[in-house]
Amino acid sequence: MSERKIITLECAGCTAPLSEAIVATGVHRCPFCGYVNILPKEEQSSEVMHYLYSGDAELKDYDFERAYNAYSKAAELDEKESKAYFGMALAANRIKYIKDIVNNRWQAICCEVTDKKFAEDKNYLRALEIATPEQKEEYTARAKEIDYIREKFAELEASGLDYDTFICVKVSDGQGGFTQDSMWANKLYDSIKKAGMKPFYSEKEIGDRTGEDYEALILYALYKAKSMIIVCSNEDYLRTPWVQNEYTRYYAMMNEQEKLKNSIMIAFTGDIIERIPGIHGKLQGVELHSFDASQKIIEFVARFSNAEERARAEAEAKAKKERERKE
Repeated sequence: MSERKIITLECAGCTAPLSEAIVATGVHRCPFCGYVNILPKEEQSSEVMHYLYSGDAELKDYDFERAYNAYSKAAELDEKESKAYFGMALAANRIKYIKDIVNNRWQAICCEVTDKKFAEDKNYLRALEIATPEQKEEYTARAKEIDYIREKFAELEASGLDYDTFICVKVSDGQGGFTQDSMWANKLYDSIKKAGMKPFYSEKEIGDRTGEDYEALILYALYKAKSMIIVCSNEDYLRTPWVQNEYTRYYAMMNEQEKLKNSIMIAFTGDIIERIPGIHGKLQGVELHSFDASQKIIEFVARFSNAEERARAEAEAKAKKERERKE
């Protein structure tokens, strides 16, 4: 098969330039991060490429609406550009990819709870129609992974598993060990559990799950948790992909009123941390070295857990009263 040379492409995973000769299959695995890039058609116009890579950038930043708009503009300019349609499908379904360093793979992250099948999305199906055989193989594999995550989520929901709070923390120190923050998270997990509530902390709950099974449980725990505690002693940790992925998704649900307002707390050590990337305004917080830190955190978790229970009880009472009135 012939080869082409594209000077202006960047890897959607790590932004490394893909300036070497790229095979004309429409897919290319980045030699730096391993991400499988979906490439534009050969000799694609600079305007279409601008919108395609704008879409990639917005997707990476969780701005799904702007990503969709960018990809759709590319599709309007070239209705046979499969990358545009697949990008639209990802954006519409609020899906992005994050590097799983432990398993050395790029993991699909589902930022929306839905029972729809990705494999039935109209833009996904259009992408398949006009894709190269190699692109079609990659699209199909990604759709299968996304739908598997959604199926596992449904199974977890059917099981009745519930969580009162989600503990968000950087676990690995990058050198094969654990961060001090993860030790604090362990203590908080035990304290909250002893108080009679159900916390989620990945190191305690994930077990041997990996890949799609791991993502399904993370998504489910974020969806079910009534509050979030971000444990952080180093502000740089807040910019690491997995930590940012978790609190960004929870914050989005809070903005969409799926979570109660102000249900995020940051538990810090040392210098006060009140703001985190991508979240407007200051967060309530507690200094973990303070003598009553554990009690304050337990009260915080209980407040939001009980608030949801009260709201549910009030809704049930109202519905019962309405039924009795009609009878």
